[in-house]
Amino acid sequence: MNPRIENDTFSGGETTHLNATVGNNGSFAPEGEARSNTDYALGFSSAALELIRSAKESSQLRTHLDFLVYPICFNMRHAVELRLKKWWKDLGILASKREVKLKQHRDAKVAKDRSLRGKLEPFPTIDEASTHDLSKLWNLVTEYAPVIDSRFSKLLPLLDPYIQDIADIDPTGQTFRYPASNDSQVHLAETPLISIRILELRFTMLFKLFDFQDQITQDMKYEYSWVDTPNQLSYHDLQSISLVLAEYEDKEGEPIAVQAKEVVRDKYGLSASLYSKTVFAIKYNHYLNHSLNIINKPKHLSEEAIGVIFEAYFDYKPEDEYRTDYKFSETEDEIRIYKPDFEKMIQDIKKRGKLRERISRCLTREQVAEFTAEFPHLI
Repeated sequence: MNPRIENDTFSGGETTHLNATVGNNGSFAPEGEARSNTDYALGFSSAALELIRSAKESSQLRTHLDFLVYPICFNMRHAVELRLKKWWKDLGILASKREVKLKQHRDAKVAKDRSLRGKLEPFPTIDEASTHDLSKLWNLVTEYAPVIDSRFSKLLPLLDPYIQDIADIDPTGQTFRYPASNDSQVHLAETPLISIRILELRFTMLFKLFDFQDQITQDMKYEYSWVDTPNQLSYHDLQSISLVLAEYEDKEGEPIAVQAKEVVRDKYGLSASLYSKTVFAIKYNHYLNHSLNIINKPKHLSEEAIGVIFEAYFDYKPEDEYRTDYKFSETEDEIRIYKPDFEKMIQDIKKRGKLRERISRCLTREQVAEFTAEFPHLI
């Protein structure tokens, strides 16, 4: 390759203004780490959809659908592979929080087939570089995701038909890459036609589902990063049990946990010891312990600190003005016309800045953080 062309085209030369960041360069790249499979999957999936658009709109022979169908399907299939590998990697992070449950799952499999003894890990490892079989990847995800967290159980059936379709026609990424297999078998001989409209529709839906899955998975990773759960239970289990506890009311001499004990133990198969650990975990979780009728008192805020905050706040916004701003309309059909007063907005920003400055001088960081968490709209 001509060095001048190489420098200009691939290394950000001055002759082009469309330079893409690659490797560990750019805002999407974690420092010192490879980019996420999700970034790559987004590129391949977007390329597939752009090629479909090009095939629909172009009248040139070289962009005829009979030619573009191969890179379209190859990009789609590779994007799915990357998404599954990213999901598996995230499941590996969650697996570290669910070791007891995964060991129980492994032991149950070994009990059914003694030949597996000593050969199974609680959570299998895969070599990303050499693993390309979609069916293998999908089977691993569908087996282990629900063991790690039961919330995945409702998502898997939605994804299954889309992924199975792709896995059936191109299991290892060779079908749309070459005309024939290594043993000279022609690819797609039994699939003479592919409807690009149906393909576009299904693939678009598949990636919306993958986006939803990724959001759920990231939320779970966040949950498990700060929540303590008994070894055999997931955070979702704690949430579900707390809803059962919330059906009871405190009685004198008979707390909620005592009343609900038998019901929860039977429903979730808990031993007496595990039930005690579960109640303890819920009791000290401020998001869930309302089910035990527990009131979480501020850890850092004192009555004096709260008084300082509201005194400062009502200097900024008098009580009558506050009540007017937050009063709900009595008529649901009322139409409000918004006419911004920019001068008033600027003055309000300055006043709010002074409010924050005044409060920050009087309170500790912990007190400010705790109040902001409780009343985010005030500061």
